[in-house]
Amino acid sequence: MATLDPADRLGGRSAEVWTLNPPAFGGTTGPAELDRYADCVLAALDYLCAQVNVPIWVCGKSIGTSAALLAAAHGGPAGVVLRNVMPLHDLLEQRYAWRTAGLSALVLAPAVPSRLDCTANARKAQVPALFVVSRDDQVSPPSYQRRVIDAYRGPATVLEVGGGHDERHLTANDEVAYGKALRSLIAG
Repeated sequence: MATLDPADRLGGRSAEVWTLNPPAFGGTTGPAELDRYADCVLAALDYLCAQVNVPIWVCGKSIGTSAALLAAAHGGPAGVVLRNVMPLHDLLEQRYAWRTAGLSALVLAPAVPSRLDCTANARKAQVPALFVVSRDDQVSPPSYQRRVIDAYRGPATVLEVGGGHDERHLTANDEVAYGKALRSLIAG
């Protein structure tokens, strides 16, 4: 499911995209545990930072934004690109509780590790960020995403685009705006 995004939108600038699939995510083996997810993210970031002498940008989409914000708060990346931020705890506790007769609020939300708290990590992050918000996102509505954006302490650019949460293709105008925002962020 990995793509070349955002490297394919940098206008000929040399870049590589590495995709991280922690244990049990993306078809890998191992137990699917959010604590292990956080450990894997930090281990991969620390490894890359020790191995390469170029700016590292961390990108996250959907649930991957919790990992990207953890990386931004941890330190190391030059910046982050976050598409459709998912504040897991808040979504499970508030948005999805009615659908699960309250079980998501009582069982699932408390199980989200504090290290993956998007809002808390946003308060600690200092690196430049590009937040891409899909206007029609029904999984993580823009109002929930704005809470994280408002908490972000580093320089942030917000780009609203059409489509829903997992929209794979942007409109022509949104594509131009996304490319411009990425190039501006990286140049800065």
